[in-house]
Amino acid sequence: MTSLNITSGRPFIPPDDFRIVCFPRSGSHMLATALDSHPFITCHGENNEAWLGLEWFEDNIVGRIDMFSDRVTDNLDRANKWIILTRGEEERKKSLSIFSRSSHIHLLRESSVRIKGGNNRLPIWTDEEESNRQAALLAMEDVTDSLVISYEELTEQGTDTAQFTKETSNTLCDFLGVKRAVLLPATAKLFHPKRSTPR
Repeated sequence: MTSLNITSGRPFIPPDDFRIVCFPRSGSHMLATALDSHPFITCHGENNEAWLGLEWFEDNIVGRIDMFSDRVTDNLDRANKWIILTRGEEERKKSLSIFSRSSHIHLLRESSVRIKGGNNRLPIWTDEEESNRQAALLAMEDVTDSLVISYEELTEQGTDTAQFTKETSNTLCDFLGVKRAVLLPATAKLFHPKRSTPR
């Protein structure tokens, strides 16, 4: 029998264990694939797409990427925990500019998928809009069970690093309540098999 939300009459969908919330070009896919390399975490991309080669075990905690918007702040109950991912304004704008006029490759698990980068309509905000949106994103920390982490922390060892630092990996694992493990982003071009051993 399907549970219904009393106020809306829609089917009740239990909240995700966690969501990554950020702006475009902030390193969300790198973080998501790194989390997904953990044997007890399943992390989807935007729009709930699963990474190529993904194995999903029922006892895993589950999360996904959610681009920051009013829709996110109006639905904070959709996740039990929020990872707030930030990136320096100038570097993010530079990345947006490069992305909007070039093709790029997303490396997912052991496979690579080329995505056409030209004519992408990613938002470019004024300095005031950027400042206001950054403030709104960080304000989520006050009303949610959240962890704020920056792109710069994730790439401390370089953007093509084979793994996050031990400290960063431990911080993320402790926040999500899973056994500590070194997290391996897919940009390292590695295949990270899942294990079905219990938590």
